[in-house]
Amino acid sequence: MKEFFSTPFTTKDVHHVELAVLVCIDPRFRKFDQQAIEEGLGIKNFDLFRWPGVTRPIITSAEFFILFYQAIENVSIKLHQIKKLLLLCHWDCGAYGGSVNYASASKEEQKYQSDLRQAKDLLRRKFPDLEILVAYSKDEGGILHYYLVE
Repeated sequence: MKEFFSTPFTTKDVHHVELAVLVCIDPRFRKFDQQAIEEGLGIKNFDLFRWPGVTRPIITSAEFFILFYQAIENVSIKLHQIKKLLLLCHWDCGAYGGSVNYASASKEEQKYQSDLRQAKDLLRRKFPDLEILVAYSKDEGGILHYYLVE
């Protein structure tokens, strides 16, 4: 084995977290998503799941839904004792064909919000005791804005 990194670590570090998050794997958003959760929502420690399209596989693939549900239930709820689940989609998502796949920015946003609500409803049935948040980020004039979807 060849070591490539080391850092101080203690088993007393946080093991229980308030939130689990599913975000897209798109590397353009990685650091901004982290910053939005930490600074915007005020949550520093959370379970992080990454998957292309976030909501798309939840609502279109029974197999993915089962695997995601089991991971949340067995790790995030039972082991880490989360109380909230966040699904975070972003504009121009390749899993949805990107922004070029929509007639307008408004139509694109409507699609993501609709899918977020549908995924939230599916997950709410499985996790009635969790607070399920859904959010969307989009570029507006060179500023990436994050919105909670009602």
